[in-house]
Amino acid sequence: MSPSPDGWLPEPEKKKPQINAIIRMDIGGMKDVEICKRAHTTQATLRRLRKTPLYLEHMKSLQDDMDGQTVEAATGDEVRAILSKAAETAANLNVEFMKSSNEKVAQASVWDILDRAGYPKAQRSEITTKASIMLDEDSAKALGDALRECTTGKVPEE
Repeated sequence: MSPSPDGWLPEPEKKKPQINAIIRMDIGGMKDVEICKRAHTTQATLRRLRKTPLYLEHMKSLQDDMDGQTVEAATGDEVRAILSKAAETAANLNVEFMKSSNEKVAQASVWDILDRAGYPKAQRSEITTKASIMLDEDSAKALGDALRECTTGKVPEE
């Protein structure tokens, strides 16, 4: 297997989802060590990846989408407008992550997409209840006899 012209990987197009995941982690401010751990790669590979045309092209595309848009000094309406413009790119990127060869990246993307579409993860709940009933003496005796019969198989004598 010969390396790609940029020296990072054979067939870099097949690694697009992983590259996009790494870009997302980079933009999120994650440290290189954590990115490498999550992407199952080394720091040397990460440094080489950041120099590849594919990585640089995707990073520039994301930067162009956000070019000149600062959220810190914006009002609420401006923030919503900025995020709305970036939402389409983010959604498309999330759909690409779903195709990742990294099972964890793909699974996280699938869960996020389903959750945003209104299908949240199933929640497990345990409900414990207690009930008390009041019985008159004859009913209590009849119930006790029936329980003994069920557990012992013997019918009580009258």
